[in-house]
Amino acid sequence: RSYHNVVTSCVAYNGWLHNFQIRGVATLVEGNRSYCDYDGDATDYYYGLAGHDNVLRDNYAHRVGDLAHYGHALSIATPSEVTDEPDPNSVEYNFVDGHTSVNIVKAVELRHGGVRYNVVRGVESYGEGPGADAASGVMFRDNASFNIVDNAHVHGAGAGIYFVESVEIGVGLGHDNIVRNSVFENNRMGVYIDNHNPNGADGFNNRLYNNTFYNNTTLFRIYADGTNVTSCEFTNNIVQGSTNLTAGYAFQGWSFEHNVFWDNEASSFSVPSGTDNVELDPSFVDAVAGDFHLQGSSPESVRNGGADLAEVPLDRDGRHRRAGEYSMGAFED
Repeated sequence: RSYHNVVTSCVAYNGWLHNFQIRGVATLVEGNRSYCDYDGDATDYYYGLAGHDNVLRDNYAHRVGDLAHYGHALSIATPSEVTDEPDPNSVEYNFVDGHTSVNIVKAVELRHGGVRYNVVRGVESYGEGPGADAASGVMFRDNASFNIVDNAHVHGAGAGIYFVESVEIGVGLGHDNIVRNSVFENNRMGVYIDNHNPNGADGFNNRLYNNTFYNNTTLFRIYADGTNVTSCEFTNNIVQGSTNLTAGYAFQGWSFEHNVFWDNEASSFSVPSGTDNVELDPSFVDAVAGDFHLQGSSPESVRNGGADLAEVPLDRDGRHRRAGEYSMGAFED
């Protein structure tokens, strides 16, 4: 590993495996651009990160066109397939502050059991052109744990959030991860739980707090049977315009509290049981234009009826949330 390096304002095209590969400590990677438009040995990893205490800020990745290989915009992963923790190869305490992914299936991938205690903020991910729904947002894979994703925005893609256990490792979907203050709009799936292990996969204590889900066809899609999900929380979220609450195999292990549901398909979307889940129009400022702030005319129980969450002290705009009066969704009233 190398230490205290700086990589800024660089452009990389059509690397066969990696365009940028960072395996170091206390390295700054800022303002770079990564592209692939070659449909042969296409770029797999637009940015790859291992090591600890690195900062990645305001980087950009773009898969140009409907290439056969979907790629990884940012893969935060151990150098080898570490399955458990602790491990000397653990990838910890990295900070991502601003990352744009265009048309890439894994905008940010947190991968392997040694990937923990990382903070990823300000992810922007969207699809374009044919095959746009191959793009996706944030992926927790193969037992990644104790990571925080804050202020993500995923739109026009396949899925906003992935929990995945892959066939090559088969150790779990990940645990104790938090996604907060994020917006997921116009995707096929809000949350996709994907288990490739025929023996079943464990995922527990994952929490989705104060997010806004708008016009996602299915809120939760379960890919395979035998997925053992327990003690996961869906709290203080707003869900509007979905066709299905769940699809695929049996849905289990999530509690729903203090959420707002509105304008979802009545014949196929039932409001889940739980404490203080309500059906009310949140009255966004302009949802069609992508402005999901609440208004003074929004119902009081939407503006002030959320649960106090120590894990979400600020809203998407960086404003302090009010103790005893938490708003639902990504934005505090």
